[in-house]
Amino acid sequence: MTTKLIHDLQLGDQVLSFFVLRKKELKVKKDGEPFLSVELGDKSGRIRGTAWENAQTYYSTVEVGNIVKLKGVVASFRDENYINIERLRKVLPEDNVDASQFIQRSSQDSRILSLRLFSVIDGLSHPAVKKLLHLIFDDINFKNKFIQAPAAKHWHQNYLGGLLEHTLQVVDICEKVLKNYENVQRDILISGALLHDVGKVVELSTDGFIDYSVKGRLLGHTVIGYQFVASKIDQINDLPEHIGTQILHLILSHHGIKEQGAPVVPMTLEAIILHAADYLDSQASAFMRIIQNEKEPGKKWSKYVNLIDRYIYLGED
Repeated sequence: MTTKLIHDLQLGDQVLSFFVLRKKELKVKKDGEPFLSVELGDKSGRIRGTAWENAQTYYSTVEVGNIVKLKGVVASFRDENYINIERLRKVLPEDNVDASQFIQRSSQDSRILSLRLFSVIDGLSHPAVKKLLHLIFDDINFKNKFIQAPAAKHWHQNYLGGLLEHTLQVVDICEKVLKNYENVQRDILISGALLHDVGKVVELSTDGFIDYSVKGRLLGHTVIGYQFVASKIDQINDLPEHIGTQILHLILSHHGIKEQGAPVVPMTLEAIILHAADYLDSQASAFMRIIQNEKEPGKKWSKYVNLIDRYIYLGED
């Protein structure tokens, strides 16, 4: 039996291990008998699973989000590996399984990134803007959630700590870009970079795997972040209204176009720079993840990436 991560499973491997149940569906075979189709996950990836026997029992005893223990064997259908499930059950307390182990974590040290975050805040020049950022990030409850949050469900920095990592990457890009253009209001741009994705703390849940919360799916992180920051701005009496409004504009417009979820399009120099920086980091980080995960000797192209309608060149050996 193997306790390999999903990414390392090979055809024919006997499996006896724990996974998080991401999806489940009861289907019907040609003879009219039910079978169970599931999607399983761990911190390395996802894999399909099929239980041909006891489908109804398994379906009724495990729920999406549960940690499950299963026994099976890795098989293949249409050149895609899956686990042929022989036994399946919900995790028991005596199994002593930590749900957080099923979600990938950033390879970067969160303590170092956190120090960088506060160094950026303390490097701002406007006292009221600095006060706003400290009001938000000095809240230990919010700070801990922000440090642990992923940046996305699937596409970029989709792991614990990914949001902080992405945020600082965007800040770094903005710092480099603003030197090339006159009249950029640095404090507005950098505070917008720090705050543009704060709504993801609420939008994304990490109970066994990364998914959207109810509030996140209904409202989206842009609106959630706008509401959150607006409530904090109301508490800073000496913050000029035009500065607070421009910071909120950066949050609302950072996706660039309305078709991508931006309530308003960028209408300031700082907003267009932030949008470009956010887009650059999210796309480059996603490309890097795909290249790292799929590169192997002799392989030049990734699998077709439906989200962006293209293959990605993996390079030469």
